[in-house]
Amino acid sequence: MSDYNDAAIVGVLPWLKFIWKGHITNWIWRPREDRRFVRLNHYGAMKIKHLEKYVPFVKTLYAEDTISKEYDPEKEKIYMLWFQDVNNAPEIVKRCIQSVKAKYGDKVIVLNEKSMYDYMQLPDYIIDKWKNKKIVPANFSDIVRIALLAENGGYWFDATDFLVSDIPSYIQESDFFMFITSPRIYQHMFVQSCFIRAKKGDPLMKMWKELVFEYWRREQRSADYFLVHMLFKVLVTHNEEAKKLFEKMPKVFQDGIHELWYTYGNMPYSEIEFKKMCDAEFFQKCSYRYLKGGVNELIPGTIARKLIMNE
Repeated sequence: MSDYNDAAIVGVLPWLKFIWKGHITNWIWRPREDRRFVRLNHYGAMKIKHLEKYVPFVKTLYAEDTISKEYDPEKEKIYMLWFQDVNNAPEIVKRCIQSVKAKYGDKVIVLNEKSMYDYMQLPDYIIDKWKNKKIVPANFSDIVRIALLAENGGYWFDATDFLVSDIPSYIQESDFFMFITSPRIYQHMFVQSCFIRAKKGDPLMKMWKELVFEYWRREQRSADYFLVHMLFKVLVTHNEEAKKLFEKMPKVFQDGIHELWYTYGNMPYSEIEFKKMCDAEFFQKCSYRYLKGGVNELIPGTIARKLIMNE
């Protein structure tokens, strides 16, 4: 998890403190999962502390509400992205995109590395750092989704989100929504960005964008894989207006969207369990890389095979 690159980013002393708390004094007689979560929590705290150098900038941000009084949900779009174009995507990605299109048709806009610039603008310094590989694909995808929704509003689905039912009305009616992390799943992320809902002109979305842009204006590399999630936490912790807006957002843990794929994906198919999980949340987060246990193919007779291939 932590290596010398982290020491170079956050500083040697904070990194050594993490090694002490997250590893050396993370007693070996604790259950393995408990040790892992202790380590994750200290790791996240180290990164958040580092990012708090942006607190002075965060406090200058103003929550200007420009949501139209004539807001029309019928005009909202759903954005998805596959940099290399969906025609070149793995089968799982194609199936996930098809699942969203099956329910929302022309509202779904699937972007690639070229077409994404038709829907949002990025500062030259971010584009240059992306082209020069100073920003890795995961971090750049996070930047794109934030810029898209800050400019246009609507919804973001990851290309590995498999939709099983309509977007709930409580989300559609919210000005801003993301799932939040639970104490037992990636707590240091704070929020989950695989699905985002923001009305056009939402002030919290715009403030988040400004903070992310400011980070990349100053920095030459990402502080963490979950950088934008951590910056969001800094924003809603240290900006009073952002905090109030975040408090209005419905709080729903992300656990339910990960159940089917990551916990049960390579288990034998059970109609009862499959329906229970599909009823729990309106989409399931998948992966084109792996299932639980390192399995990277859809084995016949498993829950993942049923989800993606319907067989």
